[in-house]
Amino acid sequence: MHYFLNLIHNIYVPEIYGLNNMMKFKTDMALDVFETAELSSVIAKTQIAKNILKSKIEIDNEKLSQITGRKQGSYVTYDIDGVFFTKEGLKGKLIKRLAAEIKDLSPKGCEEVLFVGLGNEGLIADSLGAKALEFVNSTRHGFKGRGKVLISKILPGVYGETGIETFDTVKAVAEKIKPSLIIAVDTLITSKPKRLYSSFQLSTAGIEPGSGLGARRKGLSQETLGCPVLAIGVPLVCDIRAVIFETLGKDAEKYMDKISCVIPKNLVVAPKEIDIAVRHCAEVIGLAVNYAYSV
Repeated sequence: MHYFLNLIHNIYVPEIYGLNNMMKFKTDMALDVFETAELSSVIAKTQIAKNILKSKIEIDNEKLSQITGRKQGSYVTYDIDGVFFTKEGLKGKLIKRLAAEIKDLSPKGCEEVLFVGLGNEGLIADSLGAKALEFVNSTRHGFKGRGKVLISKILPGVYGETGIETFDTVKAVAEKIKPSLIIAVDTLITSKPKRLYSSFQLSTAGIEPGSGLGARRKGLSQETLGCPVLAIGVPLVCDIRAVIFETLGKDAEKYMDKISCVIPKNLVVAPKEIDIAVRHCAEVIGLAVNYAYSV
């Protein structure tokens, strides 16, 4: 297993519904929070195919947002039963389903999309955005004025390397080309090991890039950019304490205080096949974006 310190997002499950301090596991997945917080009645689930389950959560009021620690918006998660890229035909089905969801979550009359690959391409587990960008077809230069949805793409890099805030780069480009929608892709962290490279989350609530590096950066959202933002991500790392907790089963709570004294809260783990997982997940997202705006 590969270990990463401060890789992704410093977001915790809030202390609610009986969760104690030892249960504050990191997660970017809204579904993790709602399942853990016993708010399952809010989750609308649909079995799309034998191996694909769709879960949709609408956070439409401030109270629910505060309780769960998630911004208001739509959160759609596709959970795949098993490793999707080892099952014949499943990858193609997933691409088409994500494409349909991307289209549904796009604003009506969408004419131009700016695709933003977030994360650090120098770290495998954090390179999902950069890899996905490679699969997206840039059409802005060839179809402008022809009634097509135009796609342009940028790779802002990370503040630690460029010295430029991701938000500033995206804001500057968005002000110049004035897209109808910004699609931001990034690696996510989960508190449930079963979701590692087996779940895809789409959210209209925006995203905060680089927050796992110790300081929250200005988020990419409609409020900050003046343009709708669709965040797409895949959990590729997991809070190691959550892995231990799940392994211990019914005895977990008894030992979590001792474990937390030894294992720092900012330690996350990625599967050994992370390079393969990133490549396949990036391909699915990139091709789904292409398909969404070509049909």
